[in-house]
This record gives sequence, structure tokens and C-alpha cells, in this order.
Amino acid sequence: MAATQTEFASDELAGRCACCGQELPEDRMVRLHSHNEVAVCFPCLDWLNRERSRKRRELFRAALPGWVPDLPGLRGDRG
Repeated sequence: MAATQTEFASDELAGRCACCGQELPEDRMVRLHSHNEVAVCFPCLDWLNRERSRKRRELFRAALPGWVPDLPGLRGDRG
């Protein structure tokens, strides 16, 4: 039988992800260092890391002569 979204290894939920609102156990979330009351789930954390990488690439490219920023919809992505 496959585990459903509400079945966890631990009985205690950590709370809601500050990004997507999903309730998860503590071992599936990370908390902000300066604001321990804010928890983020792993999928949202992955998304944040991708966004950080994208923005860093854009900052690097902006320093190159002749660089034009990526426009949403022209890169082939959905956002």
C-alpha cells in the first residue's frame, strides 16, 4: 500500500510550509536561522535554490557587454 500525503514516519507535524502551506513533519522541513518560526519544505527549498541560481546567472551576464536579459516566455519555460 502506498503512503498517502498525510502518513508520516513521525506522528508530530512541524507545521505549515511558509511557501506552499503544506503540513509536513519536522524532518521534511528546514527553518530559517534568524526566524525559527518560519519553516520551508524541501520542494520549496529546491525552487528557491533554482531561483537563486537563475538570478546569480543573470547578474553575471549583466556584467558582459551586449547582454540582453532573458524574457519570460522566450526562454522556453513556463514562468
